[in-house]
Amino acid sequence: MLISETTGRPYLEDNFRHVFADIRAAAGLPDLWFMDLRRTAVVWLAEADCQVYEIAAITGHSLKHTVAILEVYLPRNATMARNAIAKLSEHRKRTKLEG
Repeated sequence: MLISETTGRPYLEDNFRHVFADIRAAAGLPDLWFMDLRRTAVVWLAEADCQVYEIAAITGHSLKHTVAILEVYLPRNATMARNAIAKLSEHRKRTKLEG
């Protein structure tokens, strides 16, 4: 749901389509689509370490579609790998202490 800053109420689909078209034209980005921004939001949220269900709750995608977007657009990098190894290391320490 998108809220108009002017009215404080949700946009109607047709109205938002026109507003977005005006913004796109003013920015000189004729090939930009709203879904491109939603996909970007999915990636940014994942990079912020949000869970898939949290991302879907914000963007309105199904869990399956959210995962599909991440499969295509989320870059895998060394930072992500280091973070995952650190989480694994922390988990191993915790389970040793508990066991």
